[in-house]
Amino acid sequence: MAARVLGVGVPTFDRVFVVDGGGAAGKWTATRAFVQPGGQVPTALVALRRWGLETSFLGPLGDDDGGRLQAESLRAEGVAVLGAVCPGVASHESFIAVDQASGERTIYGYRDPSLALGAVAFSASMLDAVDAVLLDGEERDLAVAVAGAARAAGVAVMVDLDEASGAEEILELTDYAVVSGDFVSRFSGSGEVESGLRAIGRLGPGVVVATLGDAGALMWSGGRLRRESGVAVDVVDTTSAGDVFHAGFLFAVLSGRAPAEALRVATGAAALCCTRLGGRASIPTLAELAAARLAGADEVG
Repeated sequence: MAARVLGVGVPTFDRVFVVDGGGAAGKWTATRAFVQPGGQVPTALVALRRWGLETSFLGPLGDDDGGRLQAESLRAEGVAVLGAVCPGVASHESFIAVDQASGERTIYGYRDPSLALGAVAFSASMLDAVDAVLLDGEERDLAVAVAGAARAAGVAVMVDLDEASGAEEILELTDYAVVSGDFVSRFSGSGEVESGLRAIGRLGPGVVVATLGDAGALMWSGGRLRRESGVAVDVVDTTSAGDVFHAGFLFAVLSGRAPAEALRVATGAAALCCTRLGGRASIPTLAELAAARLAGADEVG
């Protein structure tokens, strides 16, 4: 039976503009514009489902076209939707500007405070037959409740956190903390990634990974630091690189691979998705994922 993953987080309705230049005051003309369903956890779940895992999503849905797009797109991918529509509340919306020359993206997001994860009922029974949970930590209390129930049930916990403030309680219940290098630096207060990884590891996670963009990733596991170099690709759009990295790492772990190999798979998957425009449209296939990377991670200390 395929591994099963429950994702808990906030979906987004994305408006994407591809721009040639811009950034300064004035008028700029986009070379392309489109809308897409997004969100850290939902996009990772779609990737995992395409790669053969069973996935389900728990989160609040807006009572508008964005919410309906989210739910319909997830169901169309085979992701079970456990979330509830928040009556009269608009979806979390993001405006994403993708630089045509570099592929780097700038994201502006807005979420109505009434679109709350706390309004979504979580039951420990949702963890029945689940092998792992993926949390974005947008609402700390719910993330702590889910992570605590998962820990009690022996279910692996992976987190994808943006806010360093107040993250300790979630991290204490986490098995795999996969976060940005910027998060690690802010969390530790030292401005230094390696010491920050160790600090997070002392809280409880057995594996702590800092994603470093085109520089690859750095991992603290088993008392050792390991570095995976970035993969050189022609970058088109970096929007979903982090989401696909999480999916790649979790997929590898649930397939029985060691953390060092999971780091390699995740780095290759994220690099591949940067070569295509669009969030979920950029997710590599399982065949591409298998061929993405052959070299191993390097132990650095």
